[in-house]
Amino acid sequence: MRQAGFALGSLLVLGSVALGIGTVAARMAEVRHSPPPPNLPPELPEEVLACAACHMNPGLRMSYRDSLGRLHQEYIDPNAYVASIHFRNGKRECTDCHEGDYSRFPHPSDNPEPSCLDCHEKLEPEYQAIDSMARRSVHFGGSMHGALDCASCHSPHTMRPAREMTTAQKNAGCVDCHENRYNPTGLTLAQRHAWHPQAALHLDRIACIDCHTQPSGADYSFRHDILPKEEATSDCYACHGADTKMSAYVGGFEGGRPRPYSRAELVRAYYLSGGTRSAGLDWAGLTLMALVVAGTSLHGLVRYRFARRRGR
Repeated sequence: MRQAGFALGSLLVLGSVALGIGTVAARMAEVRHSPPPPNLPPELPEEVLACAACHMNPGLRMSYRDSLGRLHQEYIDPNAYVASIHFRNGKRECTDCHEGDYSRFPHPSDNPEPSCLDCHEKLEPEYQAIDSMARRSVHFGGSMHGALDCASCHSPHTMRPAREMTTAQKNAGCVDCHENRYNPTGLTLAQRHAWHPQAALHLDRIACIDCHTQPSGADYSFRHDILPKEEATSDCYACHGADTKMSAYVGGFEGGRPRPYSRAELVRAYYLSGGTRSAGLDWAGLTLMALVVAGTSLHGLVRYRFARRRGR
């Protein structure tokens, strides 16, 4: 009797497993032959549409964590994809970067991971400088060691030059992680910056890295050395003064390389109270104030003298 019950239980378990496998296989076959979602940008090439059925389907938004704990977002915004610098430069098909077997579902986990240097060999010295700075940052130390890579902050599917991005778009990665995916305190960014008298204004108008990095070196790789919160800028005069760190965060480009603004360029392009100063305007303002004080004093003195004469 006991053996019969065990056999019956085993059959039920095997039947459940077979049913589960069959359901998954049917679902995968259904997904494989699913049409792409509607309203995709017309610029997408035909070869991408098969991948778009899953990866550009807003109803799926797939993601997973790898063995190092890194969160991989599998959903790709189609409009951001066609606006990306990679798409505009000719990397339009998935297989331009992704090699391996993608005919099976789920895709094999041993497919090779694409590397930025697969295409950007010419950028290797810059990449190495950025990599060196990034590994010094708080993101790569302690419990976060090995959990992040370039794509954790810079999605290759939506990459755009910084000069084309708004402040909100530059901060989106920081906000998404520190308010949603990694927020052990449970506090909003505004609450964590409540010590600042103008916290909301600064969170809205400037990039997070403006305070959480310090300029160093001749290029912009220092922007990847994210400092611990104890070392972040908290002194107002570090930005709101003459010859401050802000000139290292705004600037132009020469020969495709970033170049910090001079003070004159900074004055013309931005207004930063206490920081975007013009010596000529400073002296003109001081002269005007001195004339006002002198004129008021002279006027008062004259009225006083006439009042004393009338009093006699």
